[in-house]
Amino acid sequence: MADSKGFTPLMRLVAGGFGAEARQLLQYAGTVAASGTTAAAAAAAAAAAAAPRAATDSSATSTSAAAGEVLGINAKEAAGGKTALLLACSRAQLDVELVQLLLEAGADADAQDKAAGDTALMLALRAGHAALSKLLLGRANSINMVNAAGESALGLAIGCKDASVLDAVLERGPELGGLGLGMAAKARAERRDTTCAHVSGVGQHGSSVCGHAYIYTSLHCCGVWPAG
Repeated sequence: MADSKGFTPLMRLVAGGFGAEARQLLQYAGTVAASGTTAAAAAAAAAAAAAPRAATDSSATSTSAAAGEVLGINAKEAAGGKTALLLACSRAQLDVELVQLLLEAGADADAQDKAAGDTALMLALRAGHAALSKLLLGRANSINMVNAAGESALGLAIGCKDASVLDAVLERGPELGGLGLGMAAKARAERRDTTCAHVSGVGQHGSSVCGHAYIYTSLHCCGVWPAG
């Protein structure tokens, strides 16, 4: 039921910012799947129900992996290789409630887009969205994935400037080799001309060669994460 560009009805709603309608579609698909309707009929009904309309209820609704199967939850659009989850996490206005429903419907939290190699977690961390980042951290199978720019969740968490997000990433036990800072963070450090060896000496959640109490304080001094 995807269009010529590889967009399913769910992906169209998510990409267009119709969060309430996407939630309604997920709920409807779950109901159809639970009723035992055939996959073909369910898909057709879901497509017919996908036209944006005024929302009647924006509250969170429970859904299931059955809804995800009906809607092709992990299908990727042709141009950027984004799933519905990646499209949701790429928007300027991030909808945590919708992302929660997509994950409950079986969205792959480790899926990477085709162009940048970003995961949903990477997108949330880059946007500095603490609640969404923590939600995705609980679903991601791998914390050490790296995108095309060489960024990892740990490197992006450092740039997030939210100590609680960094703590949450560190609790997952990420690999520390190079910190996965990526090109952007390295460029910031070079511009400040304050790079040092402290980064390579960071210990597990708390100690570094320069004796700072937390990883983010050592990175403040390195200029990777400006203070204040």
